[in-house]
Amino acid sequence: MHQDRPPGPRAHLRGTRALLAALQQHVGASLDLDALLGAEADLPEAPPPDRDGLKYDAYLTRSAAGWGWGLTVNDRFEGARFWPRIERFVQALGDYDLGPAHALSAALGSDAVRTVGLGFDPGRPPRVKLYVQEDAWGAGLQSVPDLPLPAWARGRRVDVVTVDVLQGGTTRQRVYVGGPTPHASAAGAPAEVQRLADTMAQACPLGPGWYYTTIRLDDPPRYAVNKIYDHTRIGFARRGLANGAAWAEVRAAFAAMGQAEHGDALQAIRRGLPGVRVVPTASALDHAGDSVDIYMGAWAL
Repeated sequence: MHQDRPPGPRAHLRGTRALLAALQQHVGASLDLDALLGAEADLPEAPPPDRDGLKYDAYLTRSAAGWGWGLTVNDRFEGARFWPRIERFVQALGDYDLGPAHALSAALGSDAVRTVGLGFDPGRPPRVKLYVQEDAWGAGLQSVPDLPLPAWARGRRVDVVTVDVLQGGTTRQRVYVGGPTPHASAAGAPAEVQRLADTMAQACPLGPGWYYTTIRLDDPPRYAVNKIYDHTRIGFARRGLANGAAWAEVRAAFAAMGQAEHGDALQAIRRGLPGVRVVPTASALDHAGDSVDIYMGAWAL
C-alpha cells in the first residue's frame, strides 16, 4: 500500500488544538492548554521521515462517574525546552511534586521518549503522568529501576514505565509489557488478563498495531490491555479506508465493554472537525470492565 506522510508537527499542533477544544466542549471543561502544547515556531515544518513521530494525542473515556478526558505531549523536536515548560504548567495547576517524575526520567536510558500526560477525571483533581517509553515497538527500555512486579512479569522485557503524580505528593507506578498480539503482551498473566486479551483480539484485530499489558503496581495489581495503532499507515494511506476501519474498531471496543453509545459520541466529535484528520492512536480496556480509553491524534489538513 502506498503511503502519505502526516502533514508535519506544526499541522499536528493545529489539529490537536482543535481536537482538544472539541473534547473540552463535550465534557464541559475550559482549560487553556496553549502553554502546555508549546508554539508552532518551536517545531519543524517537515522533519526527516526517520525523526518524525507522534507528538500529541488526546483521550476520552467513560466510566460510571461520567466522562473523563486528557492529553499527552512528548519531548520530540524540543530538547531542553520541554521540561521547563511542563513544570511551569503543572505548578500553575496546583500542589504537585514532580521530583518522582524527574527521578524516574533520570533512572532510565537517554534513548527513551519522555511523554507527559494530564488526566481529568470527573470530580477529582488532575493527574500528571510521566511515561518513559521505548521509541520503537519491541525495542524495550535499556535500563529499568527495581519495581515490585508480579511474579508472572518478572523476567519480561519492560517497554514503558510510568509514574502518576497526584496532588499532595501521592504517586502511583505502572509498567507496560508488549507484544505483536494481545495474547503475546499478556503471556503468563492471570486469567482475568487473558480474558481481556481475548476481548481485545476479537474487537480490535486491524493491523498494523502493537499491544501492551498495563500493570498498575497496586496491591493487588490492576491491569489493562492496550492497542497501539500505526497512525501513519492507519491515518494517511493513499489508498483504502484504513482510518474508517480503525474507527469501526473503536466502536467495537466500546461495544465489547457495553458502552456502544459512548463510541457513537466520540464519532460525532470526530465528524464535527472538518479539515482535521483525527486518527486513533491507542485504545485501552480495563480489566475491571468500568472504562474504555480511546486516544486520538489530530492533524490540520
